[in-house]
Amino acid sequence: MESTQFSLGPLLIVMLLALVVPVAVSRIQAFRIPIVVGEIIVGIIVGKSGLNWVQQSQWLQFLQFFGLAYLMFVSGLEIDFAVLRPAPKGAPGLRRWFVNAPTFATVAAGLTFTLSIIFSLWLQREGIVRSPLLFALIMTTTSLTVVVPVLKEYDLLVTAYGQLLLSAAVIADFFTMLLISVAASLYRGGLSANILLVFVLVLALILAYLVLRRMSGLHTAFRSLAHGTAQLGIRGALALMVVFLVLSQALGVQAILGTFLAGVLVALLSPNKRTDMQNKLDAIGFGFLIPIFFIMVGVDFNFRALLHDPKALLLLPLLFVATYLFKGLPALLLRFAYPWRETWAGALMLTTQMSVTVAATEVGVRIGAISNGVGTAIILVAMLTSVLSPIGFGKLLPPQKETLRHQVLVLGDTLEAEMVAEQLRHSEEPWRWIAQPGGISPESKKTQQKTDPQKGEGFNTVDLQWSGQVDHRNSDAALIAIDIPANEAKVAFVDLGRDGENHRLANALHTAGVPSVICVQRDPEAFVQNRDRSPFVVVHPQLSFPQFIGLLIQNPLSEQVLTSPDHLAMEQVIIHRRSWAGKKLADVSLPGNLLVLSMVRDGAQWVPHGDTNFELGDRVIVAGAHEEIAAFRKLAEAHRGGG
Repeated sequence: MESTQFSLGPLLIVMLLALVVPVAVSRIQAFRIPIVVGEIIVGIIVGKSGLNWVQQSQWLQFLQFFGLAYLMFVSGLEIDFAVLRPAPKGAPGLRRWFVNAPTFATVAAGLTFTLSIIFSLWLQREGIVRSPLLFALIMTTTSLTVVVPVLKEYDLLVTAYGQLLLSAAVIADFFTMLLISVAASLYRGGLSANILLVFVLVLALILAYLVLRRMSGLHTAFRSLAHGTAQLGIRGALALMVVFLVLSQALGVQAILGTFLAGVLVALLSPNKRTDMQNKLDAIGFGFLIPIFFIMVGVDFNFRALLHDPKALLLLPLLFVATYLFKGLPALLLRFAYPWRETWAGALMLTTQMSVTVAATEVGVRIGAISNGVGTAIILVAMLTSVLSPIGFGKLLPPQKETLRHQVLVLGDTLEAEMVAEQLRHSEEPWRWIAQPGGISPESKKTQQKTDPQKGEGFNTVDLQWSGQVDHRNSDAALIAIDIPANEAKVAFVDLGRDGENHRLANALHTAGVPSVICVQRDPEAFVQNRDRSPFVVVHPQLSFPQFIGLLIQNPLSEQVLTSPDHLAMEQVIIHRRSWAGKKLADVSLPGNLLVLSMVRDGAQWVPHGDTNFELGDRVIVAGAHEEIAAFRKLAEAHRGGG
């Protein structure tokens, strides 16, 4: 190792830039710049088009390639096929079709691709591009790495509107990734049987999923060795990525498709939308490999090739206008379901391009299907859309109603459900208890608002609107039949007294977009099985008791909260105040003696300290007097507020 023949100086510069960029970008308050755009810009400054401090080397080329492969891997992790669910029945006419996520996403992507292929064929005739199919697919891509954070920032991921936009981005990225490999194979070898090798990877994905999801013993081993020095889940995920990478190389298929499908496989095998393992994988990628890739894209950025290529210069404004037209116009189908402001905002959001666009452009330049000048123009347009589109989205989006998802729902007439409802009586949370009376028939179902004089005003009981069974074949129909206000709920506690119906109703509520669902399972075997596979919290009244006692032993404040519910409480508050983004906990003046117990961000939970920074969308667990929590909530949830 002492006779190392390569210089680490360029890598040091790249890593220092990767450290500085997020801090610098977060300081810009006038408008939002994605970190990846900042990384490309600093790469341009220190690269061949700027100061020329960093040159390509064999070592950096490997890290850039592996960073690209890993970027596609984490892009696959973002694919959530649960968003591609049918819309509820009952929407009239065309609206029914275009509130259906798969239909809207497929039609929008199909129209964008059709317009793009026509434009690309004209560009080929003019001698500007060499592969119209590859160029059209690049134009069709949408950046999940920009769309997801923006939707999360505006609390739209759990809304039907946000799910439509997310589904359009998922469809665009998933199918363009598949077809980009086909287009690259066509360009290199023409129409041949080798193109079918692309679909061998898809078959490998399906087979691996079917085999791995049935290996319950393997799941147990992964859980038991998931932490400490073992980190078996991380090792397994990275091993899958390398397996698909090697398989792609053996089949002669683009490596980015292999790692993308490996990410999709890991996402499919993970029961929750965001698991601790996925957050760790993100940390590896966005903390090391992916910044190197984007900075090196900037280092290789060749302004001279653009300036010396008249056709590429002509393409730059044409591509900018065409991107907004071809991707924005199909998104106007949103007008069948939403007012004009939401429609224009959604159309702007879906024009965003970045990660997959840059990755596909790199492939096109590497195989000679795209010239260096044209590749530079594509990346410039992608950078502009990733900055301008989120700004326009925020300006056009109407203010959200503060009444959305404000209720806590308690579903069931068991003793545990009644105890939870009784506990909510002492909180300031809006809540609703929906109980199932015995023997109610579909013909006599009706809603009854009750006030129990012994429990105090506001103890709301509503007869559950159903015939006694949850329709497990159609989750949306189940909620409609029961008349549960899922669109108003931020938390739902489900305990109907029967494990199967508990789980089906909890799944229906989760599918309907309720952010937090708690499901009771009394059978120990069902509890263990569903706890590991369900995308919501599963609890067992008896098995959870030891953990509860441990909480009391380790946290004396918890005992005070339980024994003095009228004076102390523990609640969750979501951070919406923009001026708090990036601010340290120690720099925020907390009301009275309020304590911040824990913080949840992107599925990961930890105990904060004074140097912990707030970020928009953080879920903070606080404890203190009711009036102190109310004051903190008012400060933290000043939606899109100022200082």
